[in-house]
Amino acid sequence: CLSGSPATSNAVTMVVGPPLAVSVSIAANPGSTVCSGTSVTFTATPVNGGTPTFQWNKNGSPVSGETNATFTTSSLNTGDAITCTITSSLSCATGSPATSASIVMTVNSSVIPTFTQAGPYCTGATPGTLPTISNNGITGTWSPATISTASAGSTVYTFTPNAGQCATA
Repeated sequence: CLSGSPATSNAVTMVVGPPLAVSVSIAANPGSTVCSGTSVTFTATPVNGGTPTFQWNKNGSPVSGETNATFTTSSLNTGDAITCTITSSLSCATGSPATSASIVMTVNSSVIPTFTQAGPYCTGATPGTLPTISNNGITGTWSPATISTASAGSTVYTFTPNAGQCATA
């Protein structure tokens, strides 16, 4: 038997949230122009991702196993385009999955500095100066910094390229 018809239930509160536009941006450290073999770390910064899932892509294809907020690689070539796709965990997310703009890499080959042979010099002679720019345009410093003719013998002079050049010592 029904009594009190119609029956009234307890109150139910409904929360309606606004739509949340999902996006992701990426950055490369040390940058998008590097020397061959340089390790580059890409970092994704999601917006409205909640606890997102990540997938890194190289030239439009997923990179196997790269599903974290960062991706590090030293296997890059000029023209490689890196992106990150995230899938938001938020219930009111719009535009999910979202893919970042691409970072297109420029990878420069390493150069070995070349120099014209100095000397030979006689003991006590006034030597020339060591060049701070190689024949192929690499700048740097020498150790030792000057040529010594104080005594007979040979000395090894080592050129160290300045930072920021794709050069090897």
